[in-house]
Amino acid sequence: MTKRILAILLSAMLLVGLFTACSGNTPAATTAATTAAATTAATTAAATTAAATTAAATTAANTTKVTTAPSQTTPAATTATTAPGSSLEMSDIPGMTAPGVIPIVTEPVTLTIGFIPSASCTDYEDNNFTHYVEDNSGIDVEFFFFPSDGGEATQKLQLMVASNQTLPDIWSGISLTAGEKYALGRDGYALDIDPLMEKYEYFWSRSLRWASDIDKKNMEIFSRSVDGKMYTMPVSSADPTDNTSTGMYINEAWLNQLGLAVPTTTTELKDVLIAFRDNDLNGNGQADEIPMMFAIDGWASGFAKLICGWFGCYWGQYTMDVENGQCYYPFVTDEYRQAVTYMRNLTDEGLLSPLSFTITSEQYRPLIDCTDNGQPQTIGVFCDHPYITFSSMHMYDALDYVYLPTLTAENGTTPYATYSASFTSFSTMISAKTEHPEICFRLLDWFCDEKTAISARFGEYGTHWCYVEDADINLDEVDFPTALMGYKPYWVCYENPFITKNNYVWRCTSIYMIPPELFGSYVSVEGGDTGGVSIPGAEKYAEEFHKSVAERLAHLPEEMIANLILTEDEQIEIAEIKTSIDSYQKECLTAFITGNMDIESGWDNYVDTLNAIGLEQYVNIVQTAWTRMTSN
Repeated sequence: MTKRILAILLSAMLLVGLFTACSGNTPAATTAATTAAATTAATTAAATTAAATTAAATTAANTTKVTTAPSQTTPAATTATTAPGSSLEMSDIPGMTAPGVIPIVTEPVTLTIGFIPSASCTDYEDNNFTHYVEDNSGIDVEFFFFPSDGGEATQKLQLMVASNQTLPDIWSGISLTAGEKYALGRDGYALDIDPLMEKYEYFWSRSLRWASDIDKKNMEIFSRSVDGKMYTMPVSSADPTDNTSTGMYINEAWLNQLGLAVPTTTTELKDVLIAFRDNDLNGNGQADEIPMMFAIDGWASGFAKLICGWFGCYWGQYTMDVENGQCYYPFVTDEYRQAVTYMRNLTDEGLLSPLSFTITSEQYRPLIDCTDNGQPQTIGVFCDHPYITFSSMHMYDALDYVYLPTLTAENGTTPYATYSASFTSFSTMISAKTEHPEICFRLLDWFCDEKTAISARFGEYGTHWCYVEDADINLDEVDFPTALMGYKPYWVCYENPFITKNNYVWRCTSIYMIPPELFGSYVSVEGGDTGGVSIPGAEKYAEEFHKSVAERLAHLPEEMIANLILTEDEQIEIAEIKTSIDSYQKECLTAFITGNMDIESGWDNYVDTLNAIGLEQYVNIVQTAWTRMTSN
């Protein structure tokens, strides 16, 4: 199966190139690649003929049309195949059509899908996407809702397994370790998807045209368990800006007052922060300017990791890094020591507020999001996602800030930005005890169809979104900030139901496939990505944010440990060591920066303590797992 996955990835890349060469009016970055798609007319005719035979096929005929755009110009990659003649092409499973053919079944079948419900979904039964799934696939969907708390949801699944309760046919979004997923497969509770992928896959491989080389590599590495089998469906939905949303932003209004440019090196940044400290830039006659400050619990406020990246110190999952296949612990390197020394110097000179290690987002936000409270700006540099930092109903304060690019440090090393890779962990599983394993897989495969997947996330076609060719808009007059990331407009978002309470979508993002490049290729009409609300300053904010993302994506290491697939024994062995190492490292980082520990005199003891806790053993476990994963 590994060879098949590789073949699919290579085929997808070749098909993209072929269709790019053949299509003169489709953007190169978004050219549809498919080899088995039939025409819409053939699909409709076949479904209509089948309708004359059974009531189930009548439903299929009506809903096959739903999968076609109003102007009949749905890209070929999303059009179902049909056999020549007057009937639907069928598979070897009674009542189930062939791969790629919609509907999936011609006879009634009920499947139960389990996930954690969202409080923002007002109704799952009378739900636009539920109707879309049932009308198009022919499958009746029933829901099993896990507890809303993630930890309790995991415990619920484990309890059901331990007590031999009936599991949902499909479950998704339940947090499990790699070892726990493997155990479910080994013990006969989760299905090995390999044979089904081999025989019935259609839409999944076609969705890979939207996946980057990094995404494809991650799917190849992280989709398999320690025994080489695939117990989870390798699907994910990812906003490309979320991968590297942690960034720093600097007060441009203050820079303009001082006649200074945005810094490009760590030395220049320090000089700017000194100027922020020594001038009354908010004009209130008080020395209350805070040059640099962060919140400890911000969604994307990992300022220490970002600053360490400037000095060439990077880490991924399990706080480890890798170079030329060799794993190492970055928190004992010279680069890390230099970065921490830099942050300590900023603190000593009153440039980095020590409150950054204790203040919460709730306490921090009024200091920077000031329009509502009438207070002057007091913060020069912050680190977080701007949309989270500032009020969702205005961007007045955000307009004062511009992004701070990845800086070059004095040590001359290659600087890195922070990055959280997509397609590194999958949670959608099929019960090994289901009566309909092939139909379960076909449904999950269909959730990889681009029109189905976008509808799952962004709502009803023609109401909330549509393809660019079906939209009555002038592309030159609408907001498309991801163009700054090299994307081409492919579809239009009129209104995003994901961010409001409604009964349009499920909000189960782990069950369908929207690779970052497809997710980021939408054009937003006014208010489209804000629930229909027009936000003053949102266009400038979006442009600034996407510029920052594009810049950070250009500063990623060639290798990174995005995740680890550990055996049960490895998971047990590493758990206690990792907890102790992580706790001590974070404790010392805070102490080094705030001055409670001297980094010069205390460094050797810091390293010795990590070694005593079990650092060598920790690195060896990670190395063993990484070598196994990357050599398969």
